[in-house]
Amino acid sequence: MQPRMNKTVAQPTSPRDPERIVLGSCLCLDAGEIETLGAIIQPGDFQVGAHQHIFEFFLRLARAGEPVDDPAYMADRISEAWDTIECPGGDTLGAYLAASTDCVISRANAPYHARRVRERALRRRAKVVGLEIAETALSIESVETARVMSEKAEEIAKGTEEHRTATPLESAQATWDFTQNAVDGHETGVLSGLPLLDDIINGFRPGDLAVLAARPSLGKTALALQIALREMEHDGTVLIVSLEMAKEQILERLAAQSLWLPLTNMTHHRLNDAEMQQFFRFLNRVRDELPCWIYDDMRCGPETIWKEAQNLQLRTGDLRLVIVDYIQLIDLPGKPRGMSREQEVASISRGLKRMARDLAVPVLAISQLNRSIEHEKRPPRLSDLRESGAIEQDADVVIFISQQIKPETTNGWKGQSTIHVAKQRQGPLGQVAVVFDASHTVFRPMAKQATEKEDHAGPRT
Repeated sequence: MQPRMNKTVAQPTSPRDPERIVLGSCLCLDAGEIETLGAIIQPGDFQVGAHQHIFEFFLRLARAGEPVDDPAYMADRISEAWDTIECPGGDTLGAYLAASTDCVISRANAPYHARRVRERALRRRAKVVGLEIAETALSIESVETARVMSEKAEEIAKGTEEHRTATPLESAQATWDFTQNAVDGHETGVLSGLPLLDDIINGFRPGDLAVLAARPSLGKTALALQIALREMEHDGTVLIVSLEMAKEQILERLAAQSLWLPLTNMTHHRLNDAEMQQFFRFLNRVRDELPCWIYDDMRCGPETIWKEAQNLQLRTGDLRLVIVDYIQLIDLPGKPRGMSREQEVASISRGLKRMARDLAVPVLAISQLNRSIEHEKRPPRLSDLRESGAIEQDADVVIFISQQIKPETTNGWKGQSTIHVAKQRQGPLGQVAVVFDASHTVFRPMAKQATEKEDHAGPRT
């Protein structure tokens, strides 16, 4: 059975998605205002195919002077033009359009969100052209071909600079939208599911590079997958880039967490009949429901990860989280001769940060720590991040896991661990005491939860 790679219905889009806001705004605008939006963006600027068709029809009716303020009427007219439009999440077209109006805070903000759609489209096109140029540069046979490729790159590069400097109005509106979503109860970031940790970090925000680091066997991958599973259970699309484990191993770990089954029983094929049925039902959920996407080629570099994430964003319309396991295993193809490993990891780190910003998605990257903390018997520090200080600089959030009780002192449990938020640009630092159940690869709050929140915010660099 294949994982959910052949599912055709896109996942639901976020109410914060500028494409959805533009479509909802069109139902509140008159024909002239919609034509104004048409001067900013074209149907092809939308990522989601259904959005392209819908906006094209909005423009068509607006130019004909017909009303576009009734979702049911619009759904009927669009259905007459296109037999099948698969709305994200599988909603009917009428219901999808009606729900889109709920995403609109003010119709006056429609041009701002249209420019956001346009900017994202330009970035996607620049990325595609860049990859094409990189792939064909070595096979250029004539000066004329090189000149054409150079002009194409310059044209796209100029286009990506449009609206790069935000006006005061745009900056204020973007901040207002983010704050209003939080006030309205919408999650502004991907939560971990550990209440006291979420109280400190308030979720992993779009555009953030978060680094999760620890020494081996302390639960780095387990915590990352636990966060991924929670997001998938809430219908959020997650891309897991695993350079250490195959997709089968990832799914076994997710099943152990979801079904509360001992991981060793699955890996050693010791499940009884009832547990096997549970396991098969979980795999069916992965196939049909859970938006779990896994890329497990251990030879991939930053550009490949970026391309996979971008393709998934295009395919689903609402990529919520990218997990990379782990930074030190990422390859850097075509690196200059004489490049040190520290410089290589620094380039990889910057690439992950750029990807997070460009795709507006949180990236949770796992990292190893230096061995020195074991010899010195102390909690980890930012300087312990292995092979490059650039990771410390690029990351918006750095989280360490350290262990306080030896494995042999408990029966099947790792015992008490500490999750330490050592850096956070937009919030406080702090520590949370948790228990790591190694058998099921799950972190759980302690019976009497303990937290130590520091009064100051994290390093601002």
